[in-house]
Amino acid sequence: MQSSSKSLSQLDMLRLNTMMLKFNLQSLEFVLSMIPDVLDVGLNSDPVVEEQNTDANGEDNNSDHSHDPTEEELNTDYSSDEKTPGIYVCLDACKKGFVSGCRQLVGIDGYFLKGTFGGQMLVAVALDANDCIYPLAYAIVERENTSSWRWFMRHLGGDLKIANCNEWTFMSDRQKGLQNVIDDMYPNAEHRFCVRHMYTNFFRAEFRELALKEIIWKAAKSTTVADYLFWMKEMDKQSKPAYQWLLKRGPKEWSKSHFTTRVKSDILLNNLCECFNKVVLDDREKSIVTMLIDMHISCMKQIQCRRDKMRREVGPLCPKIHAKLVNNMEMASGSQVDWPGGTQWYVRSRDGEFVVDIDSRTCTCRKWDLTGIPCGHACAAILEKMGQPIHYVLDCYKAKLQPRRCQKSGSSQLNEPQVSDMSFMPTLGIIRPAVAAHGLDVAVHGPDLQPNVSFDNMVEGFATHGT
Repeated sequence: MQSSSKSLSQLDMLRLNTMMLKFNLQSLEFVLSMIPDVLDVGLNSDPVVEEQNTDANGEDNNSDHSHDPTEEELNTDYSSDEKTPGIYVCLDACKKGFVSGCRQLVGIDGYFLKGTFGGQMLVAVALDANDCIYPLAYAIVERENTSSWRWFMRHLGGDLKIANCNEWTFMSDRQKGLQNVIDDMYPNAEHRFCVRHMYTNFFRAEFRELALKEIIWKAAKSTTVADYLFWMKEMDKQSKPAYQWLLKRGPKEWSKSHFTTRVKSDILLNNLCECFNKVVLDDREKSIVTMLIDMHISCMKQIQCRRDKMRREVGPLCPKIHAKLVNNMEMASGSQVDWPGGTQWYVRSRDGEFVVDIDSRTCTCRKWDLTGIPCGHACAAILEKMGQPIHYVLDCYKAKLQPRRCQKSGSSQLNEPQVSDMSFMPTLGIIRPAVAAHGLDVAVHGPDLQPNVSFDNMVEGFATHGT
């Protein structure tokens, strides 16, 4: 009986495979019948057309048959539905999330597709509250040029409500045509260029000395104009041609010293798009429809995973922002703080002398201004004031407060947020630098502060909490 049932099951499988084969053949015949006959005629008539349009010298006299794209064709307006150069995708959840809680910083890049049909992918990526990538939109186009970038930026601007104002910042790698499009559509916006790609061009220009590499990166990381000018003079001493090469690139595009402080981000690299490229690396080898479906699912899973992670956080800050604040508090160790009156504090630290204005959330080092996270000098002044540095972090970095977009200095968002539950923070106490300088181990006590706790122990306790 077992052999009989086995043979019957094999027979049923053979019948099923035969039926499926017939169905596939019928489907193939139906698809072939839907192809217009003119396609077959056109394919068979190509040699005749070429023969008719070729003279005795073998030169093609039909200029409309095949030619290189003109400047007019590259700048064709694709805003109408009649001419669409590709597929544009902006998920509604990503759009609403960006408008409600992300900073007005958009990274833009383009990748080659590795599938059968080729083409390129244009992407736009932002930063979330944890300084991680947040996908905004992507498009599939035939080629990367001024026309396709203008079409992509027009749709992106409509979805994200991008205005031509100085509160928006774009980060790119100087793609073909993109710079002209942004300068034309958003001339008042800040446009940063990836320093890594700029250094690659710098290296290709035969400036390959290690000393020049160190100088260019120090000039890019300088947060004040004085530091920037110092390193530019060092570059001039090392190499006149390299100095002249850098002068052709405006410092507003690649140095923190000239970045605006409205967007609250000091990034120098286009890592947003580079990280997104790694996420979709395998998808770029698939067919168009399969790739778009898989990217949709990937974005959905990524956003939900991060939402669950934020819900498990104990404190109000996102993990990366928490780590940055801890690092800044450690840098404040050993600083001497003097209060001349008013809202400003005079801080002397290992890296110089600075003036901190706590009410306006500014420091002369400009690190607090650029990021919205209190720098080491600001942390020293805040602790001297008997305050908590976490109270002075912008709301856009909070994990559990209602997300709101960062606004420029002086807005209502800069008012100190009230965090009622401080159980995640250790009890703090500090030693006044003026007293400690005389060798007196005297602690200053404030409300809810544990007495006789040194500054170094306080920072160490905060660093070990929640990590």
